[in-house]
Amino acid sequence: MLPQRLTLALILAIVVFFIAVLWLLKNRRLALKYTLLWFLTAFLMLLLVLFPGLMNFAASLVGIQSRMNALYIFLIAFLILLVFSLTSIVSRQTDRIRSLAQAQAILEKRVRELEEGTLPADPTGSASESKRTDGDSGKTDPAESAPGVSA
Repeated sequence: MLPQRLTLALILAIVVFFIAVLWLLKNRRLALKYTLLWFLTAFLMLLLVLFPGLMNFAASLVGIQSRMNALYIFLIAFLILLVFSLTSIVSRQTDRIRSLAQAQAILEKRVRELEEGTLPADPTGSASESKRTDGDSGKTDPAESAPGVSA
């Protein structure tokens, strides 16, 4: 059993942790899906503080004799899972950033070509193919292209 002062101090720390997570969520510094992970963590800590016998039970389930050894092993396992989760998130974000950077580069190249006049305004080229040419010279007949003028 934990001393009463230690139990109260731990409960106060967990409440402050809950408030900090809510503040981060409110200021949009923490996404909702990560907030749920931290709430679950705080809830498990609160359960262990309020019911210290749960740690003995969990330790006996996996065959650990000492409650402190179980606490360290569970803490290390939790940290490994947390690092694995964050690594997965970073990998997805890296792929997204790479894709966005490539799309941005393609758009910048297209804008630069349009500004220099090296690329037709219509990327399909249908506007230049719709004009009729005069014989084999490849020139357009101005009379045909002028509006309201008939030959």
